[in-house]
Amino acid sequence: MDQAALIDVEVDRSHLPVALIVRISGELDFGTTPKVLSAVEGEPPAGASVIVDLSEVGFCDSSALGLLIMVQQATETAGGRTFLAGAQRQVSSALTVTSLDQLFVMCVDVDAALHEVRTA
Repeated sequence: MDQAALIDVEVDRSHLPVALIVRISGELDFGTTPKVLSAVEGEPPAGASVIVDLSEVGFCDSSALGLLIMVQQATETAGGRTFLAGAQRQVSSALTVTSLDQLFVMCVDVDAALHEVRTA
């Protein structure tokens, strides 16, 4: 079975002109991160922040953490901030153990992240 089929990625620009929402569902690992990378290639637009909705991600490995760092770097270069929303226990634990929770703005859900973007 193709591992890329086990993940769904949606890029949403409809909430705010200054925020890009990337919704990911499934397992985020070495086999599936290329699909996410392809979906966010060339993003975000100048000045836009990125909200990565992780509420439907039950597992992530080191390649997924590397992908999140790449998204953060691209967002920072574009003049925005990266928000991680709704991280489940395993994902949150991986972010904490690696101290990456200090790199990103962590939010309980997408609505809280949108509020942060609006008030920044």
